[in-house]
Order: sequence, then C-alpha cells, then structure tokens
Amino acid sequence: MKLLTPTTGGPAFAFPISMTLALSMVSCGPEPFKPPVLAEVPVRTAVAVAKDLPIVHSYPAVFQSPRPVQLTARVAGYLMPQETPDGSMVKAGDVVYRIDPAQYKAQLASAEASLASALAASQFADSEVQRNAPLVEVGAMSRQDFDNLVTKAKEATAQVLSAQAQVELQALNVSYCTIASPMDGKLGKSQEFEGSMVGPGYNTDLNLVVQTTPMWAQFSPSATEWPRYETLLAAGALPASVQYGMAGPSAQGSVVFTNNEVGQTTSSMLMRAEFPNPAGVFVQGALGEVSVQLSVMNSAVLIPVAALWARETELFVWKVAPDNTVSSVRVTVPQRSAGEAVIASGLAAGDRVVVAGMQKLREGSKVMEAPAGTVNKPGIAASPRPDPHSSTASATSSPPAVAPPAVASPTTGSSTSHGKAGN
Repeated sequence: MKLLTPTTGGPAFAFPISMTLALSMVSCGPEPFKPPVLAEVPVRTAVAVAKDLPIVHSYPAVFQSPRPVQLTARVAGYLMPQETPDGSMVKAGDVVYRIDPAQYKAQLASAEASLASALAASQFADSEVQRNAPLVEVGAMSRQDFDNLVTKAKEATAQVLSAQAQVELQALNVSYCTIASPMDGKLGKSQEFEGSMVGPGYNTDLNLVVQTTPMWAQFSPSATEWPRYETLLAAGALPASVQYGMAGPSAQGSVVFTNNEVGQTTSSMLMRAEFPNPAGVFVQGALGEVSVQLSVMNSAVLIPVAALWARETELFVWKVAPDNTVSSVRVTVPQRSAGEAVIASGLAAGDRVVVAGMQKLREGSKVMEAPAGTVNKPGIAASPRPDPHSSTASATSSPPAVAPPAVASPTTGSSTSHGKAGN
C-alpha cells in the first residue's frame, strides 16, 4: 500500500489513497438538498353558518290550462273571413269565426211566418168558442158542436207553440253562425279557413281557446309521500312554487287538487298546483318543475357550493385551522339550494373553508386571505412553480398539489372539480 508523508517537519502519518479521496469529496461537494419553506397560498374563504332551512321537494310538472275549450261549428255552412287572428289573446264574447248565415236567416223568416199564421188561426178559434158559448146555454147549438169548436181552439194554440219553437230553433241556428270565444284566453291555430265547408257532416273543430290565468301545474309525488301531504293539506293551504327549468320564470301558488287513487303502474299520486299567469308566460303542455315546502330544517349548517370538491364518490372541503393551515375534510351533503350546500356531517357552524384558490393546496398548506378578485389570476394562484430539485429553485416556492379528478356528485349528480371549485 502506498503511503503519503508530510513534506515538512512533524510526525509522519500514513493514509490510504482511497480514504483521502473520500475525505476530499465530503469536504468539497455541494450541500445536501433541504426542503423549501412553504409560502402562504392566497385563497378566498367563507365561514359555515347555521340557519333554519326549508325542506323543499321538487317534482317534474306539466302545465295545463283549467279550461281548454274547443271552438266548434254547430251548423253546416261555408266559413267567412276569420275576424280574430290565430294566436291572439281574446276576451269572452270576441267573435272569431262566422258561418254564412243566409240560409238560416231565410229559415228563421219562414218560421216567423208560420208562427204568425198559427197565431191568427188560434185567435179565430178562440173567438168562435166565445161567440157560440151563449148559444149552447139556450139550446141553439148542440153540446157536441160546441165541443168541436173548443177542440179546434186548443189545436190552434198547440200550433202556435210549435211555431214558436221553430222560430227559436231557427234563431239559434242563426246565432250558431257566429262563433265567439266563451272566455278570456289565448286562441290557437285554425283547423279550417275561409271558404271551407264546416259543421255536422264535415269538420266541426275550428280552433282551441285556452284559459291562461290561473294555470295548473300537474305533478305526481310518490305514494309513499302521501301521508305527509295529507297532514299538511289538512292544516290549510299548502304553498307551492312553479318554474320553467333551472333559471326560467317562476310563480307562486298552492296545491288545489289531489287524486283519489294511486297510479297502479307508477305508484304515484296525481296532484295539481294552481298559480296566477297574467302575462301568459306558462303555456299549456309545457314542462317545468313544482317545488313544495314540506318541513323546516332547524339550525342547518350551510357553506357555499364552491367550497365542495370531489374524490371518487365522496365530497370534501378544505378546512382552515386557527393557525391558517388547511386539511381536507369529508362532508355529507344531503341538499343544495341557491348556491349553498347543506352539511349534515364534517363541519360545524363557524368553521372556515376555502372557496377559491384551491389549485395549490395540499394537506398542511398555510393559507392567507387574498383580496377579492385576485385569486386564480396569473402570478398568484396560477403562477408557474420551479422544480424543487433545481439549483435555482426558490426557497419559498410552493410544492405542487395534485387535484382530484372531477366526478359526479353523489347528492345532485352535478360535476364538481377540485381544480374548478374556486372559480
């Protein structure tokens, strides 16, 4: 083994060459990697609050007019020009169609003439009875001849009644030539047009008028909910709200009808909510939603829906501790309403949760409250992160956080992403 000896005075030491090289590498090499100090992540937070929350059940509904009335041709004839355009809002009595009345006016005139003749015959028969009545008393006329006169007078009276009925019938036929709306509502599309032959023996349906206010919303809760509905209805009017879709027009009304049987194939109970519709926004046959308040959840814990993020089939939030560090907490969300989520477990009133700026968070991250409108802008939450193993890495750069994939929420079926929950 080769030994190294000092060149100056002093005791000589012998070292193996391999040991000398190892000592040289330890004393001259770079320092070991030290984990960077984590910076505070700018976020926006919200505090869970407790308040009484109505428990509302919503159902798909079909809007229906309480009075859809078919305009029909009750007498045969040719249609004249339509007087009210299709789709118009009409008042009771507004004329929509006319049928050529000429033949019916002629028949009415004939009936009136027959009535006049019958009246004249009746008057003559009555006068004959009155004039011959004294002759019977003195024996100048037989009782049988007088009875014949009385019978003729009664027959003449009957002819008058028959003629009067014919006049009324022909007058009705003339009136049927004018087809008017029986109520306030909206006119639909015509089935027949000017010049068409309509009435008995032809097409009798001309148009449909529907009442527009109030309207009904028909819905069908499960039969298992009926006992609760029965209790609420027995206590008084049951309020209900109706709406087109998620963000369409809405109106307030009440439940006015429950069926007397359960559907055998659907196991549901048909119900109706009635509501005002003065502007005619809700249309017969359209689909919407009915919401009925069944109870109230006292002291429900609420947080913004934006605080939720999903992992697999479970929902989580980033909970902020008093020292401003965060931890992921699993929560149970039985209901969402108007941008708020009801928390059944996992949080208490007063807990602080992150609602924006979640992209860089991981267990134990330290956070700070950022000014409104700054979170998620480039240079704050979305700034690039240097490689911690690089020699140029900053000592304050934040380590990367892995965002869970977006999955369907187990409570509402909506897609919620960790990475987007703060947007």
